[in-house]
Amino acid sequence: MGRFTQPDPLLGLARRIGWGRNTLRRTIDRCEAASVVLVWLASTVIMLGGVVLGLTVTQSDLATSARQIAQSHPTTGVMLDSSIAAPGSTAMRMSVQVRYIDQTGVTRTAETVEAVGLPAGTSVPVWLDGSGAIAPDPLTPDDAVVNGVTAGTCAAGGAEGLLLAVYLYVRWRMERRKFAAIDLEWAQLSAR
Repeated sequence: MGRFTQPDPLLGLARRIGWGRNTLRRTIDRCEAASVVLVWLASTVIMLGGVVLGLTVTQSDLATSARQIAQSHPTTGVMLDSSIAAPGSTAMRMSVQVRYIDQTGVTRTAETVEAVGLPAGTSVPVWLDGSGAIAPDPLTPDDAVVNGVTAGTCAAGGAEGLLLAVYLYVRWRMERRKFAAIDLEWAQLSAR
């Protein structure tokens, strides 16, 4: 009785992608198989690079957010004007006059940018710098995460698209070469 041996899964995979001894496989067939493996590997590296980039951008933006929040002071202001946009305007935010009390207790008036459609007298949050002037809103932690996800996704998506374009071009060139070789072999066989 013969012994049953379990086939090697790596050897089977290697044969399926074109490596191994097979006299019917041409060099171009092996190149096509190798290009598929290389594209899968490059795609994995690109995806990991996108994740690393996204995490890096998020960490950087979180540090910026913390620094901006530490340097600013939140307070509440009262809108002196209504934020009504002109007819036909597509603006989502507009500049309005706001009265607020700074860190020293002095009542001030300044311009800030608020959402369109708020009536005069509406209480709105404003951020003040060290001198008591209105500062831009600091970056929020949620914005930092969104920026990181967007950066990682766009970078990985763009790189994957470029990889796909290069792969399709290389594949097209290999197909042309393979069919030219087949035509030459058929011409040689028909001449016999």
